[in-house]
Amino acid sequence: MDFAEMAKDEFNTEEETKTLLQLDSFERQAHAGALFEDLKRHPAWKAVEIYIDNFIKEANNNIFNDPDGDHRKLIFQVQGVVKLRNWINAQSLAGQIAAKGIAEHYKAISDEKKALGLE
Repeated sequence: MDFAEMAKDEFNTEEETKTLLQLDSFERQAHAGALFEDLKRHPAWKAVEIYIDNFIKEANNNIFNDPDGDHRKLIFQVQGVVKLRNWINAQSLAGQIAAKGIAEHYKAISDEKKALGLE
């Protein structure tokens, strides 16, 4: 269902347009989150997680062994890796939340139809 197209209908009320645009945003985020969930379920992701964990552990052990004495470089590298992992996890979680929002919307509509005797 293309909520963005439905939101362009000139006969929608302001509230309907706002709801449709929000559903469109939820739908896009849920789709992206599902893709990140698929990535995390892929067997290769386990290897990436192991690499990230080993990189962080190694950096923690060798932080003061940098030949040029500049520890900031290693700190920035670790921060970048941690931010990437956290971002992927956040995208996955945001997709789950968006999917739940869409499901709750449809449940509310179904409940309203039942209350009105339309279903």
